[in-house]
Amino acid sequence: WYGSKIVTTISKTDGSKAFTVPGYVGTARNGRIDVADSDAASEYGENTSVYDYDGNLVFKVPEGYSVCGGYRDGLLWCTDYSSPNYKSIVYDVTGKTVFEIDGEIFEPFKNGKAVVSVPSVFENLPNKQGIINTQGKWLLKPVYESIQQLNNGYYVVRALGREEILDENLNTIVKKDSNNAWYDSKDNKMFYCLYGYYYDGLTDEPIVCKESGAQATDYFYESGYFAAKQGKDI
Repeated sequence: WYGSKIVTTISKTDGSKAFTVPGYVGTARNGRIDVADSDAASEYGENTSVYDYDGNLVFKVPEGYSVCGGYRDGLLWCTDYSSPNYKSIVYDVTGKTVFEIDGEIFEPFKNGKAVVSVPSVFENLPNKQGIINTQGKWLLKPVYESIQQLNNGYYVVRALGREEILDENLNTIVKKDSNNAWYDSKDNKMFYCLYGYYYDGLTDEPIVCKESGAQATDYFYESGYFAAKQGKDI
């Protein structure tokens, strides 16, 4: 889509036109709208501008940096994917630089923390991941193979075939062999899917229907689990 012309109209909640911007809207959060100018996009990133909700330009992101995820916790981050270390810059809502860091902010800021992926110190080895605070200070050093941030503020960190579940304060609450499953959470409950079936994220016990004993095979955020037993859906 490089070189294509896109203009986006921003509307008020009553449907009336507010203003137009040159490019496409990424996100609208924390009173700010990040807009990527597709006409000026390059292989490594877009030319992104940040507007307030009245259509006033607040600041421009440096050319070649890609904005990922928009504002969270009052911070916006962008990454230069053409640089060897994926250099990232973090801004506040006024456009002031809060900090810079070598690495890609891999998971967005949530509850004052973000997951960062940095190149390995050894050539040709996968990146390592850690967790920083809103000032760019390391709370968990980047020594993990992967870190997953969950909706309930918990984290799943993995390294050397082991995984730990950390609470919102990064305290370890469970250690176990890694099953490499993708975790999720809702209503302070953790779960994961493995080989088509759902399990409790803390105990590894199967999630089953109390009435039928059927094990959950899917999950819907609005209605809960979907289970199947003996060829019948429950």
